[in-house]
Amino acid sequence: MFVESLCRLNQKMKQEKSDVTVVAFMIFPAKTSSFNVDSLKGQAAAKQLSEVVTEIKNSVGSRMFEEALRLLRLIKQRTKEVGHFLKGADARPR
Repeated sequence: MFVESLCRLNQKMKQEKSDVTVVAFMIFPAKTSSFNVDSLKGQAAAKQLSEVVTEIKNSVGSRMFEEALRLLRLIKQRTKEVGHFLKGADARPR
């Protein structure tokens, strides 16, 4: 009934070429979710903290990988050096 009344009012105002604006509100009971300033600030801080932790994790992980790779290469190089040393020791007469 309310919407029908608004429709008729709209038609009548168009016919009269009225420059009046009518605003109507329809309020229904419903579940709402509201956010206050403090909760929004908390969410922003948590997001920023998460981003910083992710950056640190990626940086540390990358450095750990590079260091492990460097150590692996060093171990392989030393193993070859020891192998050459032992082969040279075996070649000497006793």
